[in-house]
Amino acid sequence: MVTNLFEKILIGLIFIFIFAQTATAQVAGESAVTTDKALPKEKPFIQSDLFIKTHAIRSVLEKHNSSLRHYAYEFAKTCSNYEFDCYLLPSIAGVESGFGKRYIKANNNPFGYAGGYYKFDSIESAIKKTAETINKYGTNDIYQIGKIYAQDPNWSNKITKLIQDFNREEKKQHLILSINIIE
Repeated sequence: MVTNLFEKILIGLIFIFIFAQTATAQVAGESAVTTDKALPKEKPFIQSDLFIKTHAIRSVLEKHNSSLRHYAYEFAKTCSNYEFDCYLLPSIAGVESGFGKRYIKANNNPFGYAGGYYKFDSIESAIKKTAETINKYGTNDIYQIGKIYAQDPNWSNKITKLIQDFNREEKKQHLILSINIIE
C-alpha cells in the first residue's frame, strides 16, 4: 500500500517536472518536445517516454528478482541511441541468463555475448557492446537477429514473448501515469 502510494507520488512529481520543462520551452518559443542531450542520435526522444520505458524495464526485472533492475535507465537510454526496441536487451538477458541470475559474474556478461565467456569491465559496457554488435547486424527483425546471435532455434520466440511482457508493463505504466494526472 505504501509502495503503491509512493509510486503514484513519484510518477506524479516526475510528470509535473516534465510538464514544467515543456511549458518553459513553449514560453521561450522553443519546441515542446524535450530531448535527452546525452543521446547522440538526432531522433527526438521524449523524456516521458524514456521515464516510462525505464520504469517498465525496472518493474519487470523486479518481478524476476533481477539485479539488472539497477540498469533499467541504461537499457532504455541505449535503445534510443541505437533506435531499436528498448526491451530487446533486457529480454536477451532474460533468455541468456535468467535476467542476470545465471552467468559468470566476473565476466559482467548476462547477455551470453560470445557464448558468455567474453569479459566486460562492467554491466554498462556489456549493455553498450551488445547493442553495438546487434546494431551492426543491420536489422531490427528479432528472427534475423536470432539467426546470427543465438544457436537455439527457439531463441527468437523466447525473446518475442519477453518483449511482449515488457510492452504489457509499459501499458500499465501509461495507465498509472494517466490516473495520477486525473487525480
